[in-house]
Amino acid sequence: MSTSSSIAAPDRPARLHVDEVGHCLVAAVRGGDRADARAVAKRVQAEEDRIAVVMSRLTSALVPALLQQLRPWVPIRWDSVRLVAAGASHRGGRPPAQELADGLGVEVIAADGDLLCLPDGSLFVAASNGHGRPEADHRPAGRGSWWRFRPGREPQQLGRRFPEPEWERHLDQIPPSQLGPGGGVVVEDVPCGLWLHRPGPVDPDDLIFAVPMHHADAALVVSRPGERPLAAAEVRQLVAALPTALRERLVLAPYGDRPVADGRLGEIGSEAANQTLRVRTGLPLQLFGEGRHVVAVRRDGVPGWRPFAVELAWRPYGGARVHKWTAPGDNLLPLGPAQLALNDRWMVEVVEAGLWIHTIDRVDGATAVRELPLDADYCTVVVGGPDAPQDRPPWRAVVRLLRSLPADARASLRIAVADDAGARMVRAAAKVQERLTDGQIWLLRTTGRERGLVPFSELPEAGEAVEPDDGDPFPGAPADRDLAGLLSFVEALRRTPSWDEPDGSSSGGAPPRPNLRPVPAEQRWWWAEERATQLSPAEHPPAAGSRPPGVPAGDVAIAVPDDIARSARPGSDEAAARPRDRPGGSEADTRTERAPSRWRPGSAP
Repeated sequence: MSTSSSIAAPDRPARLHVDEVGHCLVAAVRGGDRADARAVAKRVQAEEDRIAVVMSRLTSALVPALLQQLRPWVPIRWDSVRLVAAGASHRGGRPPAQELADGLGVEVIAADGDLLCLPDGSLFVAASNGHGRPEADHRPAGRGSWWRFRPGREPQQLGRRFPEPEWERHLDQIPPSQLGPGGGVVVEDVPCGLWLHRPGPVDPDDLIFAVPMHHADAALVVSRPGERPLAAAEVRQLVAALPTALRERLVLAPYGDRPVADGRLGEIGSEAANQTLRVRTGLPLQLFGEGRHVVAVRRDGVPGWRPFAVELAWRPYGGARVHKWTAPGDNLLPLGPAQLALNDRWMVEVVEAGLWIHTIDRVDGATAVRELPLDADYCTVVVGGPDAPQDRPPWRAVVRLLRSLPADARASLRIAVADDAGARMVRAAAKVQERLTDGQIWLLRTTGRERGLVPFSELPEAGEAVEPDDGDPFPGAPADRDLAGLLSFVEALRRTPSWDEPDGSSSGGAPPRPNLRPVPAEQRWWWAEERATQLSPAEHPPAAGSRPPGVPAGDVAIAVPDDIARSARPGSDEAAARPRDRPGGSEADTRTERAPSRWRPGSAP
């Protein structure tokens, strides 16, 4: 959250208090509010040969008191200081950071603008108005930087990020004329890299400022939720103008479902760069208790579900393939890249839109399914394939898989079948969808004008050719029916003549040998397994109103509630699997950590 307040400079020498918090020193005026400074100090990454001093502001009036308080640590224990204070080298005249360096006789690293502390402890100099900078800085106003101050020497300009990523120096090669507003778009420097979006005010608490920087990959985030998609030419022009060394480390990331109006983001970017480009399926965010995950962002800017296809590799004029992925569940044996075995005949394939469940030996219509774009509102599970004979899926195995998905994926689940699927397939898929999410199924259309996924509202009536059991994934009395089937099979074996007994030779007019047929694989083993899958304790995140220990009060928590109305739209932040289908009542938790504060020059310590 953003905090900003102003106080007048004290008439008498400031009474500073410095104490150790973790591996940092926190300096604050006695009686002042030190909560934000302590929260930042707990996150700032440690440096081997430098001590970090965290305070909300530093003016020339506070330098004498700070010098006195730092004597026990500097230079006795440390000979270098990182001053985590907004605008310490920003004031007119002699910067306070230079006074501190001269007074302590050590090196001081300070920022010339607002500071952002990201959830992983990295720091970013967000902005500066350009007044009072050292004369060596010839950059336009708005691009802040770290500076190195040493006794008796000129200040030295550093990068904007700490720790400094490998691509920082390549980003500095971009001409200033390409950054900022121009041509109907804005190219903004953000912690994770660059952000291309439409002009307009940016909230200091925007989710883009919670995306952590990667030491090797520079991100180009395109568009933002709720705004008009960008034109392909605007994206193509920026990608082509980037330095070659930066393009080698570039990874594209959509901010919203439809970042580009007339094409796919990876297709446009790879053609402009004339090389294979990696494209994330969402924004990498820090989730409470779960580390960093790529999360799809909905149209309202709220984090949605975590895609199983984390990153795609787009080739120029050659389509995409899944480059990085996560398994949708445990106990699934791998068959190949992004492919897992469901049983001996069916497999689960990770695709951009979600999952594709199909037979192992058939890949008819694979392009239509693999090219489905991701929807932040829905985790799409396609069962079967278009343009292929529709074998009866192992619905019980499918249901077990869907119930074992992460809570955020279950809350946004939708099942889709091909538009040429038979009545049996449609009715069985509808029963699964209704039982798990109380929603409707979708059809995958590969012909005609309306291609892609469309909702399907009317179920076909059962015809005479449909068997009574109809492959029902939820029979009324499964245990009784399984036992009856097993006893019937044993009785048939008992009445079958042995190999050395001719047909009809037994007394009492034995019935003829029954016409035994092989039992499908899913019927051979499913009855011996557990009926319900008990969720592990790790899948039970904290309640929506609770706060994990050690989390600063400034963090923003976003969680999907557990109880929903039947009319809730699948995939919205009100949609979750019903409690009866989730033993233990797990919640879908996609709470994200954000920077606790944005410090500006003049804010209260």
